[in-house]
Amino acid sequence: MHLKSPFLLSSLSLPLIHASTLQDRQATCPSVWTNISNDLSGQFASGKGCEPLARAAIRAAFHDCFPGSGGCDGSLLLSGELNDPLNSGILDLGNLLISMVKQYGVGNADLVQFAAAHAVKTCTDGPLVKILVGRKDSSVAYVMFNFPFPKNRKKKKLGEYH
Repeated sequence: MHLKSPFLLSSLSLPLIHASTLQDRQATCPSVWTNISNDLSGQFASGKGCEPLARAAIRAAFHDCFPGSGGCDGSLLLSGELNDPLNSGILDLGNLLISMVKQYGVGNADLVQFAAAHAVKTCTDGPLVKILVGRKDSSVAYVMFNFPFPKNRKKKKLGEYH
């Protein structure tokens, strides 16, 4: 399903912002996100279902938010994390998002999360999820020992997300 209008999505991790700082923010989605949405729709969906880039976008949102990286901070794109074997399978998406950051002048962290929410809606006809933009980008890579490994037990995995 191709999206025809911009949407909002909530992040996996967003710092608290005092209400007075929100007064100057736009009440509607800036047009740049509509343009990004249109571009992502072409990349993420076909008449045959969910494309690999869309699946990678959903995975990338989690990988960018792992503990030790500052949480949802764009370090996935900025710090060389894409080349880590733990991130295999999302390099093509990462390169696409890096080029879109340059093209549209948006933040890396915001685009990673926006792309994930777009993929959920595009691939599964899932819900529209609210997103707030304005995350601070970081080029500091995640701390390897904080990375949740697949073989960790459920209780340990849940404890890794504060």
